[in-house]
Amino acid sequence: MPSTQIKAGERKRILYRFGNSLQTDYAFSATPKDDSRPVSGTIEVKGSGWLSPKPATNQSLQSQNRVFKGAWDTFYSVYVTPDVDVEVTLTKGRSGSPMLIVWVAVGLIILATVATLIF
Repeated sequence: MPSTQIKAGERKRILYRFGNSLQTDYAFSATPKDDSRPVSGTIEVKGSGWLSPKPATNQSLQSQNRVFKGAWDTFYSVYVTPDVDVEVTLTKGRSGSPMLIVWVAVGLIILATVATLIF
């Protein structure tokens, strides 16, 4: 999995997604470079409601972290600002309900077919 080094006090983007309309949970770990110091800092999550921005949300940086990308987050970024030097490793991203997209597509095809036959 991809990892990046971030120095104490440095704000760094660790995740960027554009144009994906799937809800997704992203998990990542933060490991301190100095094992005697605990992980701390801030995670900033920026999304957008289609093309209009929405307020960023903040959460505390921990050794194991999870952030959520909504279905309407066209532009989605996650920034980390640690209090100690850390290595951040993206462990996984899990999409919500891909079958929902399949059913919506099937419904649209049926609707288009019926509309074509009627008109």
